[in-house]
Amino acid sequence: MSQISGEGDPRADASSSSTLIVKLKNQGHTAYQQDVYGDSIVVERHFSIAGTSGFKLKSTSGRVISTKKADLEEICDYFALQIDNPMNVLTQDMSRQFLNSSSPRDKYKFFVKGVQLEQLDLDYALLAEIIDNIENKLQVKMDDINILKSRAEKAKRRLAMSDKQNSLRDRVRGLGRQMAWAQVEQQEQILESYNREFSEADAEIAKAEAGARAADQKFEAADLAFERATEATKIVNERLIPIQEEEDRTKELFEKAKAYGGNLLASSKCSRLTSQNLTKSFCSLNSEKFETTSKSQMLVSSK
Repeated sequence: MSQISGEGDPRADASSSSTLIVKLKNQGHTAYQQDVYGDSIVVERHFSIAGTSGFKLKSTSGRVISTKKADLEEICDYFALQIDNPMNVLTQDMSRQFLNSSSPRDKYKFFVKGVQLEQLDLDYALLAEIIDNIENKLQVKMDDINILKSRAEKAKRRLAMSDKQNSLRDRVRGLGRQMAWAQVEQQEQILESYNREFSEADAEIAKAEAGARAADQKFEAADLAFERATEATKIVNERLIPIQEEEDRTKELFEKAKAYGGNLLASSKCSRLTSQNLTKSFCSLNSEKFETTSKSQMLVSSK
């Protein structure tokens, strides 16, 4: 529903401007931006005697929402308002011409324009032209489609070859991983054999070290015995010196007694007894010295 009113007709009261107000109902589920305009949309157009004009779109409360013609055209498209349709709006000049000098031909043109057959014919002509252009383009595109199909077949063959190569690459990668793990296993076996050899070598080293410690203990014992034997030999030699001196003196006395010849029997017996005692002591000392030397040689040999 709309309301149209005119204010300040310049021809009636010689005013310099006038205003045309149209009020559109904006209710129900088909309302246009009801939260902005409210229950009605007020369209104002201002005319001036100088020929200028302007639009105002207002809400129900009178607040100006927009002054753009594009917004008005959007509202007309939304409500399907045909402003140029003479069946809806007939200007004063057109109504005078229609009433005074209309012929059957003019009435038919008026009818064709009013029911939009003229616009429909123009739309059909435009669509026919568009269809012709599309068919021409379609023929060109069909040739392109054949070329693209050929390219697609080549691409599919290449894709198949690529997939085959990818499968071969995957197989090569798998074999490479298996070879790597095989090498790892081989190196682990070699490492294990080296570890066994190292363990055996460590055992032999420990055994050799134990034998060396035992030999060292024996050497120390033999060295100690050798030192003791050397000391005993020294002691025997020290004890042997005065006996040797005594034997030398006894021999000297014996030689003197023998030179005089036939001395007293008592003196001879005495000398003989002294010589026998000295000889026994000397033999005893020589025996001890021989035993000590033998022990020393045995200890040296055992080292």
